[in-house]
Amino acid sequence: MRTFRNYSSSLLAVALLVSGGAGWHAAAAGTPLPLAPLSSPSVHRPPNGQHGFPFIATTIDLKSVGYVEEEFLLSGRARAYIPVTGQPLRADGRWNVKPNPGVTAPYTTRILVRRPADPEAFNGTVVVEWFNESAGFDTPSDWFYMRDEIVREGYAYVGVTAQFVGVQALQGWESGRGARYADLFHPGESFAYDIFAQAGAVITHAQSGDPRPLGDLTGKVHTVLATGFSQSAAWLMTYVNAIHRLYPVYSGYLIHDTGFGLALSIDAASYNGDPFPAGVPPTPFIDTPYPTRLRTDQDVPALILLSEFGLSDNGQGAARTFHLQGDSAHIRVWEIAGATHLESNFMREFAADGNKTYPGFALPPCRGPRVMPGIVHGRVARAALNSLNDWVNDRQLPPSAPRLSLNVPNPPDNFNVPVVFNRDPATNLVIGGIRLPAVSVPTATLDGNRSDLSAKTLGPGPQCGLVGSFDPWNHDADTWDGRPGFDPSPAPEPDLQLLYPTHGDYVQKVAAATAQSIKDGFVRPADGAIIVRQAAHAQVP
Repeated sequence: MRTFRNYSSSLLAVALLVSGGAGWHAAAAGTPLPLAPLSSPSVHRPPNGQHGFPFIATTIDLKSVGYVEEEFLLSGRARAYIPVTGQPLRADGRWNVKPNPGVTAPYTTRILVRRPADPEAFNGTVVVEWFNESAGFDTPSDWFYMRDEIVREGYAYVGVTAQFVGVQALQGWESGRGARYADLFHPGESFAYDIFAQAGAVITHAQSGDPRPLGDLTGKVHTVLATGFSQSAAWLMTYVNAIHRLYPVYSGYLIHDTGFGLALSIDAASYNGDPFPAGVPPTPFIDTPYPTRLRTDQDVPALILLSEFGLSDNGQGAARTFHLQGDSAHIRVWEIAGATHLESNFMREFAADGNKTYPGFALPPCRGPRVMPGIVHGRVARAALNSLNDWVNDRQLPPSAPRLSLNVPNPPDNFNVPVVFNRDPATNLVIGGIRLPAVSVPTATLDGNRSDLSAKTLGPGPQCGLVGSFDPWNHDADTWDGRPGFDPSPAPEPDLQLLYPTHGDYVQKVAAATAQSIKDGFVRPADGAIIVRQAAHAQVP
């Protein structure tokens, strides 16, 4: 597997739219764990640069919610890894690895910090995201989905440019004299795992005299969680199976919308085939098997969050392997009915931040049914962050979630046979899974993967295959209704008047379903209030 398995389920091709050491201790809840020796990077602030702000700086008014955004550069030496035995890695995920002897290289990368300005507003947990690079540049994907929960609960957030391609993009954004990222250097993707470990550790263990990335919050940190979305989640899966046992920097993991791990080591600087920079020792290609499960012999909590898209074969998210993995004392798998990869609120914030970074950046519209609104995926993602934090700090197990009803090929790596979603013939909604009120008290068909539509049909935006289908039940009045390849709803569409004889009946059912979702742990109370308020204002029936 020398590629990302044709991983178009990430933000791949959106880039086309752009114009123009020391001993450490884990920052974990409870008694810190001793770590194997891990190189201690130095921390320094970047120059102001030509733009005067960090790459992919947020357009949200953080000051109004008591947050600040700061950027730091990390410089150190990173290691690459190989299996201890020299044998292929096993499908059970129990990968024993060691540093590749003599293979180290210098690096300088950046972290982007968003944190409460007031230490009293900090809840003690840091969320560290492996920036997604599918668009060819840093994308804070889980920040987009989890920002509301991060800010309202007082988390600190740190985004890490862990990959070679991310550093390339940063240097391409500013070049020449005085460039903000002129001093950055990445030795190649084989070293990314060590860089991510060091970035998590330096949050609480900066060298004496260096700036502290969290400032006066540093002494209040008791938990550091790692998260990754889509392509980044594939890196994170390998990190959990291979690297965590060496350096338990992170006290919990959120693996978000993927189903496989990327290679432990590759024989180029990037999956694009970029050559190793001068002076960097070459590394071998060491693939990870598919299917692979998350290893079950570690005590670190891991929550795996999957949309319909991630479980489908559209873009080969390949999460069928996680669908087959049972819950355990340290693993939970949540599958979201009606969820697509990218919801509308994600895309709005991505487009706004992209336009600030690259003036003129825009996402062309999509054809056919509406893009999935922010009514399912993001809400469960915010609940997942809360559950993971409670799991780590209070030893409160997250709920086990019902799985989606799928027909998975046997063996699961037979990609000649697609995963089949079992759907309710009356609504075309998938059966099973976490069912938020938009699915349990439906007014539209939500299809998370659009796998029956071609790119030409969906276009012109390259994101259009990632945003699902939302088809309101309006007596088949939309232009796509009845058109093969466009219409995700059954014909005729369900009659809202029969489902909900009065508006009050509809609101009552939404309120009851919302209360149940909050009780089950799949919706946060603040999001629940929004759900009920929107139902009260909806023109239903």
